[in-house]
Amino acid sequence: MSTAKPADLFLALDEVNSLFRDSHLPSNVTFGEVGATWTTQAGVPLLTVKRDYASGAIHITQERFYQKPDNKKQGYRWWIPLTWTTASAPDHSLNGPQDWLYANKTIQLNIAAGDWLLVNSNATGKLACITHNI
Repeated sequence: MSTAKPADLFLALDEVNSLFRDSHLPSNVTFGEVGATWTTQAGVPLLTVKRDYASGAIHITQERFYQKPDNKKQGYRWWIPLTWTTASAPDHSLNGPQDWLYANKTIQLNIAAGDWLLVNSNATGKLACITHNI
């Protein structure tokens, strides 16, 4: 008898996912690629949401969360499924991510200055989030 490895689980998920027309994964991305970022790296991601109220621009980036910022090591990135909702489109019934944050990608949104924004609205990902107003 052998022990199952994370790759065995991800392969099985990829096989099942291929049966569905509406995958929640981006095109040409496998569960193995997404899962490896969560099972082969230490730590958890920290999302930074920067909002410019004057222009309505929002930029979402990621880095590794550290309790002690002086211990920072660069390079950790995760595939993070993201959902969000706003005051003008308060939809909390989403069944999958609206976008994926990965590698050095920055997600850019534009919302009205008076709108509130809720990132990770259905707790799609388990992560820490910090918001900066600029």
